[in-house]
Amino acid sequence: MNKIVICIIVLALIGGCIKKEEGKIPSVFRTDSFRIGDEITYELWGKMIVRKDEGGFLIYSSRGEATIKIKDAVIKDGFDNEFNVVDFYMVSSETPYNYTKKETKGLDIDLEKHVYRLYDGKMAGGILKSVTIHHAINRERHIEINSMPTNDFIDFFLQKDFKPDMNGSFYYERMEFSWEATYDKKVHALRINISANASISLSIWIRNGYPLPYRISFSSDDGIRYNEYTYVLKKFKKGGGNEFHLGDINYTSKRDIEFYNWKDFGVPEQGEGSKLKLDIKVAMAQALSYPGLKQFLKSHPGAYMVYAEYWQSKKEAGWLLHFGKKNLREDYVLNISNTGRTPIPSTDLSPYLAYKEIPKDIEDVNDKMISVADAEKIFEERIDFEKTNFSFQISFVENYYPDTLFDIWEGNSKEKEITIGNAPRGACLIRGLSKMVKDYSFGYRLIVLSPPFIPFEGKINGENGMVTYVYEEY
Repeated sequence: MNKIVICIIVLALIGGCIKKEEGKIPSVFRTDSFRIGDEITYELWGKMIVRKDEGGFLIYSSRGEATIKIKDAVIKDGFDNEFNVVDFYMVSSETPYNYTKKETKGLDIDLEKHVYRLYDGKMAGGILKSVTIHHAINRERHIEINSMPTNDFIDFFLQKDFKPDMNGSFYYERMEFSWEATYDKKVHALRINISANASISLSIWIRNGYPLPYRISFSSDDGIRYNEYTYVLKKFKKGGGNEFHLGDINYTSKRDIEFYNWKDFGVPEQGEGSKLKLDIKVAMAQALSYPGLKQFLKSHPGAYMVYAEYWQSKKEAGWLLHFGKKNLREDYVLNISNTGRTPIPSTDLSPYLAYKEIPKDIEDVNDKMISVADAEKIFEERIDFEKTNFSFQISFVENYYPDTLFDIWEGNSKEKEITIGNAPRGACLIRGLSKMVKDYSFGYRLIVLSPPFIPFEGKINGENGMVTYVYEEY
C-alpha cells in the first residue's frame, strides 16, 4: 500500500515538473545546426484571391504537405564545372480548392525542388543552383536557375541567438528589412515579424531543437492578387551524417572561353564543325558592302560592331549585326540572311543608354566579345541544332534569383513562366512550344570585364559564359 502511495506522489511530482517546464520560456532561441540526413516535414496552407478584369474575384485555397531531405551531392554549375553541394530536396503535394467553380478535380499540384548550396564538409555556402519541377495534370514544367552563390532570405534567422523583445534590421539583395521578436504563448515559440513595405507581411517562428523555423507565414497584396502561405512543422527526424553550419565558401568558377577584339572588325571564325547556316564572316562581308552601313560609319567615326545575334527559322537563317559607339543613343542594325537577299536596316536602343544609372561617358568599355565558337558550344549544351521537338527551352543572362525552400523572396507572385508568343522576344534560344514557336536565336554583346553597367536584358553577353535560366515545358 505504501509503495502505491509513493508511486502516486512521484508521478504527481513528475507531472508537475513537466507542466512547469512547458510553461518556462527559454532565455535564448536558436535553430540547430544541420546534419546530412535531416528530414523535416511541414504542413502547408495557401490562399489566393485574384481580381478578374470583368469584375469579381477568383478565390483559391490549398492544403498539403512538404518534406525536406538534406543530402550531399555533386552538380555542375552554370559554367559547366563540378562542385560539392548540399541538396535541400523538397517534395510537396497540394490539393487546391477553387471556390469560384467549387471544384478540386484535376487541380492537384506536385512539386519537386532541389536547392543546391556550396559545401565543404563543414559549412554550407550560398545557393549555386535551384531546380524546380512542377507536376501538373496536363504538363510538366522544369525550371533551372544557376547563380553566383546567393544566400537564402531566412539565413539571417538561422543559427543565431534571439530573445523576446529584440529588434533590428538587415539588408538582403540591396533592400533593408526591419524585424521585431516577441514570445508567442499560443505556439510556444519566438515569433519574429519582418517588414519591408506595406504590401508584404512575413513572420517566422523559432523553437529550439530544430534546424529550420518551426513555422513560416507570409502574404503579399499588390491590389490585383492577394497571396497567403503558411508552413507549420509537423515532424522532424535528425540525420546521422555530418553536422554542418552556414558560412562563406570561396567560389571562383568560370568557363574557359576565348575573347576577340571587335573594334577593328576582326571577326572570328565560327569554328570547325559549326552548325550555323551562315558564317559570320560572310555576313560581315555583306554588311560592309551595304551603302547604308558605309554611310553610318562615315557619319560616326569610331563606330564599330558592338553586338551580333544569330537567328534561324525553318526556311532561313542569318545574323543581326549591331553597329554603334558609346555616345550614340541607338545602334544601327543590319539583318543579314543566308538567302542572299538585301540586308534589312533598322535601329535599336544602345545598351549603353538603356538604364538611367549608366554613366554616359564610359571610358573603360572593353572591346572584347566571346568567340562565336564558344557561344555556339554553350548553347549546344542545351539544344541540338539539327533536331526539333515540341518542348520549350529558353536561356537568359539576366540575374534571376534561385528558388529557395520557402519561396519567401521570390514568392508565389513572381512570374517565372515566359509569355508564349510568335517571336523570340530577345531570348538566347527558343525551340518550338506545341508548334507555336518555331524560331530561335542566340547572341552575344560587347562586354566589360568589370561591368559599369547592368547586363543587357535577354541577351547572352559573354560576360562570364554562364547559362543562368532554363525553362522547359513538356
